[in-house]
Amino acid sequence: MGKISQGFVFRTQHRGLSSSLPHYLIALTTDNNSENIVVFGVITSGIDTAKTRISKMGAALETLVTITPNEYCELDHESVVDCNTPVYYSKWEFENSFNQLNATRKTDLPQEICEKIINGVNISRVVSKKIKKAIASSQN
Repeated sequence: MGKISQGFVFRTQHRGLSSSLPHYLIALTTDNNSENIVVFGVITSGIDTAKTRISKMGAALETLVTITPNEYCELDHESVVDCNTPVYYSKWEFENSFNQLNATRKTDLPQEICEKIINGVNISRVVSKKIKKAIASSQN
């Protein structure tokens, strides 16, 4: 499968999502972080649901990052990443299940959008220290 870098995007299914449809997963970590996990932000078209969710939890507005088709060519409509709900795989699990998940590599996400998502994850009050540490160790 090769090296995973921050900003890589994969279209795949994930067991932790409520929808069985494939989603775009954005790598927020590299495969050399100290936590031995690959953390992803999930792009969703469920903008209203995400806005309601962050409002109910009292999360900062910066934890919801909007992405338009003009900003990311793989999208055909405005979408968001809820930075309060990143998903992760162990490195081993993602590498070994890449084909089983029907994961396909897509165009990399522009760095400025990736940085907004990472900032949103870092300011989130509900994201675990383990995930934040994995992202931080990928940036060193």
